[in-house]
Amino acid sequence: LGDAVQAANSAFRDGNAEEAVALLQVVDERNPYMQATLTTLARTYYELRDRDRLTGVVQRLLEIDPMNPQTVRLMAAAWDLAGESDSVTKYVEMATSGLGIGVTVTQFLPNATSAMVNGTVVNIGDAPAAPAVLVFEFLDASGTVLATTTAEIPALDPRQRSSFNARTDVEGAAAWRYRRQ
Repeated sequence: LGDAVQAANSAFRDGNAEEAVALLQVVDERNPYMQATLTTLARTYYELRDRDRLTGVVQRLLEIDPMNPQTVRLMAAAWDLAGESDSVTKYVEMATSGLGIGVTVTQFLPNATSAMVNGTVVNIGDAPAAPAVLVFEFLDASGTVLATTTAEIPALDPRQRSSFNARTDVEGAAAWRYRRQ
């Protein structure tokens, strides 16, 4: 599936949005919980001006990656296509500072006996952010939760970053999602 996502990313960068969608839809059918697939699919639907499909994909993406400013900006893009400027403003403000902390998962490493996510958290607000706990669920391709673990996030000053990782012993993890505890 990773090769298909990379091919879709290349097609999208080369201006072949329809080809990218075709590849990504195949990947999405096999694993509808892959954050990278959903993010590229959302960008492609925005490029194609397909508001309905963009909205559906972004709603699913928000269930997986709710505190990622990029995900929230994609919701602003969906509202942009709907012509709802107040909602665009709301989501852009959330992505800029309203979330408090922004979470970016940079790596997902599943293997035969464990799974791990690595990433960064940044305080995107103007005030210090209190310590937080992110609860990560590792899923199989059908969305069944196989294991749960947490990542402790320290208090952060405005614009301060911190890295995190969340690891658990689990077989068959194909995706992840998280929420703030």
